[in-house]
Amino acid sequence: MGVTPKIAPSMLSSDFANLASEAKRMLDFGADWLHMDIMFTTLNRSRFLLVFVQGIFGLPPYGH
Repeated sequence: MGVTPKIAPSMLSSDFANLASEAKRMLDFGADWLHMDIMFTTLNRSRFLLVFVQGIFGLPPYGH
């Protein structure tokens, strides 16, 4: 039984003015997950973005 790799591009490389279309583009190109690097100085904004993406695409939030 082999391990199936998952593709999880970082949302930090996105155009934040067009976040929904950026997330859709990543998913259309085969992303399994989208991830957000959560930094203490931007913790509230990072949480908002994770919930935003989860609400639009039904993906589980993933951050580290």
